[in-house]
Amino acid sequence: MRYRFTLLTLLAIGLLTSACATAGGGSRDVDRTEPPTMVRGPQPDWRLPSTPPKGMLLDLRVEVRVDSAGQPDIETLRVTGQGSTENQEAVRAWIRNATFQPASQAGRPVPGVFKTRIMLKAAVRRAG
Repeated sequence: MRYRFTLLTLLAIGLLTSACATAGGGSRDVDRTEPPTMVRGPQPDWRLPSTPPKGMLLDLRVEVRVDSAGQPDIETLRVTGQGSTENQEAVRAWIRNATFQPASQAGRPVPGVFKTRIMLKAAVRRAG
Protein backbone atom coordinates (compact mmCIF):
# COMPACT_ATOMS: atom_id res chain seq x y z
CA MET A 1 0.00 0.00 0.00
CA ARG A 2 2.81 2.37 0.90
CA TYR A 3 4.53 1.57 -2.42
CA ARG A 4 1.35 2.45 -4.32
CA PHE A 5 1.01 5.79 -2.48
CA THR A 6 4.66 6.66 -3.18
CA LEU A 7 4.25 5.76 -6.84
CA LEU A 8 1.10 7.88 -7.19
CA THR A 9 2.77 10.80 -5.42
CA LEU A 10 5.79 10.66 -7.73
CA LEU A 11 3.50 10.41 -10.74
CA ALA A 12 1.52 13.47 -9.60
CA ILE A 13 4.72 15.46 -9.01
CA GLY A 14 6.02 14.46 -12.45
CA LEU A 15 2.80 15.54 -14.15
CA LEU A 16 2.74 18.83 -12.26
CA THR A 17 6.37 19.52 -13.14
CA SER A 18 5.85 18.78 -16.84
CA ALA A 19 2.69 20.93 -16.89
CA CYS A 20 4.62 23.85 -15.39
CA ALA A 21 7.48 23.37 -17.84
CA THR A 22 5.16 23.46 -20.86
CA ALA A 23 2.92 26.26 -19.63
CA GLY A 24 3.27 29.35 -21.80
CA GLY A 25 5.61 31.93 -20.43
CA GLY A 26 4.38 35.20 -21.96
CA SER A 27 7.59 35.88 -23.91
CA ARG A 28 7.40 32.63 -25.90
CA ASP A 29 4.34 33.84 -27.79
CA VAL A 30 6.19 37.02 -28.77
CA ASP A 31 9.02 34.92 -30.28
CA ARG A 32 6.58 32.86 -32.34
CA THR A 33 7.09 33.15 -36.09
CA GLU A 34 3.97 33.51 -38.23
CA PRO A 35 4.47 31.86 -41.63
CA PRO A 36 4.23 33.83 -44.88
CA THR A 37 0.83 34.05 -46.57
CA MET A 38 -0.20 34.51 -50.18
CA VAL A 39 -2.06 37.81 -50.54
CA ARG A 40 -3.07 37.23 -54.14
CA GLY A 41 -2.06 35.17 -57.11
CA PRO A 42 -3.38 34.28 -60.55
CA GLN A 43 -5.57 31.19 -60.83
CA PRO A 44 -3.33 28.43 -62.22
CA ASP A 45 -4.41 26.35 -65.20
CA TRP A 46 -4.25 22.94 -63.49
CA ARG A 47 -3.44 19.89 -65.58
CA LEU A 48 -5.11 16.71 -64.37
CA PRO A 49 -3.24 13.38 -64.28
CA SER A 50 -4.21 10.94 -67.02
CA THR A 51 -5.17 8.18 -64.56
CA PRO A 52 -6.54 9.64 -61.31
CA PRO A 53 -7.03 6.97 -58.61
CA LYS A 54 -10.36 6.75 -56.75
CA GLY A 55 -11.81 10.15 -57.55
CA MET A 56 -8.83 12.25 -56.36
CA LEU A 57 -7.85 14.33 -59.37
CA LEU A 58 -5.12 16.42 -57.82
CA ASP A 59 -3.33 16.44 -54.46
CA LEU A 60 -0.38 18.84 -54.55
CA ARG A 61 1.84 20.05 -51.73
CA VAL A 62 3.71 23.26 -52.47
CA GLU A 63 6.59 24.75 -50.46
CA VAL A 64 8.68 27.80 -51.28
CA ARG A 65 10.96 30.05 -49.27
CA VAL A 66 9.79 33.68 -49.05
CA ASP A 67 12.26 36.39 -48.04
CA SER A 68 11.59 39.20 -45.58
CA ALA A 69 10.46 41.47 -48.44
CA GLY A 70 7.78 38.96 -49.50
CA GLN A 71 9.62 37.72 -52.61
CA PRO A 72 9.50 33.95 -53.29
CA ASP A 73 12.77 32.16 -54.07
CA ILE A 74 11.76 30.01 -57.05
CA GLU A 75 14.98 27.98 -56.67
CA THR A 76 13.58 26.57 -53.39
CA LEU A 77 10.17 25.66 -54.86
CA ARG A 78 9.07 22.08 -54.12
CA VAL A 79 5.97 20.56 -55.66
CA THR A 80 5.07 17.04 -54.55
CA GLY A 81 2.05 14.78 -54.58
CA GLN A 82 -0.39 13.46 -57.15
CA GLY A 83 -0.24 15.57 -60.29
CA SER A 84 3.03 17.28 -59.40
CA THR A 85 4.76 16.24 -62.62
CA GLU A 86 1.97 17.63 -64.80
CA ASN A 87 1.75 20.89 -62.81
CA GLN A 88 5.38 21.92 -62.21
CA GLU A 89 5.24 24.81 -64.68
CA ALA A 90 1.73 25.92 -63.63
CA VAL A 91 2.82 26.10 -59.97
CA ARG A 92 6.07 27.84 -60.89
CA ALA A 93 4.16 30.57 -62.80
CA TRP A 94 1.56 30.84 -60.01
CA ILE A 95 4.21 31.36 -57.31
CA ARG A 96 6.33 33.68 -59.46
CA ASN A 97 3.34 35.99 -60.11
CA ALA A 98 1.85 35.85 -56.61
CA THR A 99 2.09 38.53 -53.94
CA PHE A 100 3.18 37.39 -50.48
CA GLN A 101 2.99 38.80 -46.98
CA PRO A 102 6.35 37.78 -45.47
CA ALA A 103 6.63 35.74 -42.30
CA SER A 104 6.73 37.82 -39.14
CA GLN A 105 8.30 37.50 -35.73
CA ALA A 106 7.50 40.00 -32.99
CA GLY A 107 5.84 42.18 -35.64
CA ARG A 108 8.94 42.32 -37.86
CA PRO A 109 9.14 40.72 -41.32
CA VAL A 110 11.48 37.72 -41.48
CA PRO A 111 12.20 35.00 -44.06
CA GLY A 112 9.95 31.95 -43.89
CA VAL A 113 8.52 29.02 -45.83
CA PHE A 114 5.13 29.26 -47.54
CA LYS A 115 3.33 25.90 -47.55
CA THR A 116 0.00 25.01 -49.08
CA ARG A 117 -1.94 22.00 -50.31
CA ILE A 118 -4.18 21.90 -53.38
CA MET A 119 -6.73 19.11 -53.64
CA LEU A 120 -9.29 18.50 -56.37
CA LYS A 121 -11.74 15.62 -56.11
CA ALA A 122 -14.13 14.28 -58.70
CA ALA A 123 -17.76 14.14 -57.62
CA VAL A 124 -20.05 11.55 -59.17
CA ARG A 125 -23.68 12.66 -59.39
CA ARG A 126 -26.63 10.78 -60.77
CA ALA A 127 -28.69 12.43 -63.44
CA GLY A 128 -32.34 11.90 -63.35
